[in-house]
Amino acid sequence: MSSVNHTGKPAEEWAGLPGMLRLKGGFMAWYVADLVRLAGAQRAGVRVVERIEQKLAENGIGHLPPRLPFDGSRQALLYAKSYSSFGSLLHRISTLATQDPAEGNNAKVTELETLLTHLRKYGENKYQADSR
Repeated sequence: MSSVNHTGKPAEEWAGLPGMLRLKGGFMAWYVADLVRLAGAQRAGVRVVERIEQKLAENGIGHLPPRLPFDGSRQALLYAKSYSSFGSLLHRISTLATQDPAEGNNAKVTELETLLTHLRKYGENKYQADSR
């Protein structure tokens, strides 16, 4: 959950989000109201949400749900698309879940399966090491 203190210039604050997410392991839940304030708005209307989604994309940040809600009390999971296996995993899941089925691409499914396999092996190895 974010508690945002906006003291810099908006462009600097948007550009600083990936670094903040990296400090939190690559992902973090944010209230939509905080994103709206970061965008310099007071309410989350269609144009404001579109502008927020654009700014997030410009800074390499993905979000779930894939369409941000208009309710400021709702949260969105922000993640750095290229940072850590979690960000990469979330980006691949989001891409796969939101693509048009007619545009299906086996490569995306294979990429996701490979990443999940590596994460599973890591988890199994860590579990075995912890149980010793």
